[in-house]
Amino acid sequence: MYSSSYPTAISACLKESTRDLVRLQQRYDPSDELLWAFFNARVLMNEPIAVDDFVQQAYAGSERVKE
Repeated sequence: MYSSSYPTAISACLKESTRDLVRLQQRYDPSDELLWAFFNARVLMNEPIAVDDFVQQAYAGSERVKE
């Protein structure tokens, strides 16, 4: 049966993930690749991701590739 609290829970998750996406964009001005990777994981898959940790890992990975 459909619960009236279900849309509220979905809405809260989407709002939180969207806020994280905006925070990523404002604080770090990421490349398109990084932005879409975050969008896919955080917004579409709704994975709990810390923005700062995500960026640190992404840049650490790109530095390893350059070496």
